[in-house]
Amino acid sequence: MAQYETEEDYLWGWNATLARRVFLRPDDRCKAPQLILGATLSIPGSGNVEAAAFVLEQVVRAGHLPGIADADMEYFANATPERLYDPVRALGWEASTEWRDDRLGPRGGYAGAIFIESAAYCPAMLMSLQMASKHVKDGEIDEITYRARIDEREKWEVRPKARPNADGSITMMCPASGDSPRIKCPLKKIRARVPEEKLLTMDEVDPSEPGYPVGDDLPLICCQDSVKFPKENLPPLTQALRYKSREWSDFHGYARNLIENGNSMLKAPKYGSLHDHLNRQSRGFASGYVFLTFLLVALNIKQICDFLKAKEIEDRRAAENRPPRKPPILRRRDREFFNEYTGTLPGGAPDIEVRQARAKARREKAAVVAAARAAATKSSRFKRAKAGADIAWTRRPRTTRRSPQP
Repeated sequence: MAQYETEEDYLWGWNATLARRVFLRPDDRCKAPQLILGATLSIPGSGNVEAAAFVLEQVVRAGHLPGIADADMEYFANATPERLYDPVRALGWEASTEWRDDRLGPRGGYAGAIFIESAAYCPAMLMSLQMASKHVKDGEIDEITYRARIDEREKWEVRPKARPNADGSITMMCPASGDSPRIKCPLKKIRARVPEEKLLTMDEVDPSEPGYPVGDDLPLICCQDSVKFPKENLPPLTQALRYKSREWSDFHGYARNLIENGNSMLKAPKYGSLHDHLNRQSRGFASGYVFLTFLLVALNIKQICDFLKAKEIEDRRAAENRPPRKPPILRRRDREFFNEYTGTLPGGAPDIEVRQARAKARREKAAVVAAARAAATKSSRFKRAKAGADIAWTRRPRTTRRSPQP
């Protein structure tokens, strides 16, 4: 397993009580084992954030390279930066998390730049782009429009000019400045190095947009090409990938699936039935810690053995010049890259054309079924009415004339 512990991609995640680590190479996602390392355990609902920080610190001390730490809203999105983000960032970790609804949209800023969902943007960015996350939560826009607006944000992002300084400060550059500007702004002069073809494709700042700086007292980001952002004036939490971008959705969804898969494996009867208290008939937190440690070690050993066995089979087939085994047949949902349950493609973007076509097919089918039922109902009513009339006629008593009495 040492050959995989190099400067490759690292995926990290944890839940409220357990720490999980998965290290993968880009071409071996399906081959590498999933290792579940129980580094620490905390009482549910108490000290979860500190336990997560301790896990990541121990990982770095063990000699592993830090990477991107992915977590649910219990950790980075809920805890204050000094409890989790600042300590792990000092160790070299980058964060990836989902934001709560109350942290969407503009939240503060510095030197004129506005902070929106862990990134800094131009103050004149369109309001529709600033409020995109809130609009999609409120149902004002659909997912396709939201994805397009998230991609459009990249042009307006205030990007770093160089690596962070020793004191933690970062020099940030306006998106309309430099030799490779992304937008055109009336307050900034375009350099002569920028080709004319690029100028034609660049968006232009709208001075009538709310938030456009006017007057003589302009913010630093609009007066200078770059501004030094002190450590205390940076966004409270910066994510490794732009929030809700396609790259973020792919990584976050994959990492969360790994975590939930680990949870299900720990609770499955095949691997130890963690949820069944009858398997550990003892009282106290310490005894539960001991049982959990044994369960994690056994599961880790089994995962490693399964991986080594599969690798041994592949090496034997390669030595015998036998073709590799055929990959398992994927489900139809995976083959078509379409999720029937949520109506989304990988990355979270809905396939609106597929959804519309299937909705139209359902409506047509429902109309045909309704028409057939209506015709059958009408026919059955007519038949029942006619049959009832015939029965009533046959059962009608006959009236005979009697001769008058003498």
